[in-house]
Amino acid sequence: MTLSVAMVAELACFIEVICPKPGNIGPGKPYGQINEMSLLVSAMGFSEAFRDAEAPLGRVVTRAAQASKNLVGRETSRGTILLLSPLVKAAHEIRKKKGHLLAPRASDFRAAAGDILSDIKDWDASSILDIFRSAQTTPGGSENSGSDGMDDGLPLAESMKGAMSGDSVAREYATGYEITFGITVPCLETLWNKGHALKRSIQQTALVLLSEVPDTEIARHFGEDESIGASEMAGRAVMSGGYFSAEGRRVIKALRAHLEDPEKPMPPTATADLTAAGVFVFLERTLSATPLSKLLERWDYMEEG
Repeated sequence: MTLSVAMVAELACFIEVICPKPGNIGPGKPYGQINEMSLLVSAMGFSEAFRDAEAPLGRVVTRAAQASKNLVGRETSRGTILLLSPLVKAAHEIRKKKGHLLAPRASDFRAAAGDILSDIKDWDASSILDIFRSAQTTPGGSENSGSDGMDDGLPLAESMKGAMSGDSVAREYATGYEITFGITVPCLETLWNKGHALKRSIQQTALVLLSEVPDTEIARHFGEDESIGASEMAGRAVMSGGYFSAEGRRVIKALRAHLEDPEKPMPPTATADLTAAGVFVFLERTLSATPLSKLLERWDYMEEG
């Protein structure tokens, strides 16, 4: 059985949620009124919008966001929706041209996503910017400063450049997914090809991602110093071997305690969104040559240390 693009996207979101990572919402680790079931149900809802290969990007984003809200009862996963939507449309385009028997090259995948972002019409871009701005709303209801530099009169990717320093979604749109294809996917594929379990590969990739890209959601809600501090702590864990060494795991434990402080929990949700995007690209490339059953066999097993 070949998984549809929408099914691959849904699977990527499920994997990201159930894979334990410091600070992130997951099994037994809610944040406010959002828990792991909220995110899983949200993914079930918004992935339905990904089945329409021909719909304009703005319509896909809007339908996905609304479907998620209808099921969960509140706005969730907007960053993930914004990141996945162009990648999903790119996957549809690649499958239509080349089928699903050959793994799409990462460069082709990135180029296809870039073309989709470049071809957006003004009316389509407007609906995407509306979702983007709603995703940037602070818990108190006010819009944060991340979108202050955006110009609605510019093409979407150009407009996002005004917000890219304070928002990872904007950075990916403005740069044609430089984080996903420059950090997340290469790291995840390298670990997988070395024979590590998929779960451990994703955990280590998310750690590397946090170390190299300070979480913009932590910065948005708790300040830049907190974001940089978490990134530096993740960097120390990576330098110590990360999940593959006793010392690395000790630093990860300290990072988890810091981000999950009951008095001041700071979930790195931008990192989670970026991880989901990278996992989707990884799965779309890997499942063309490797049966899903093989990935499941390598989901979790005893790692070194």
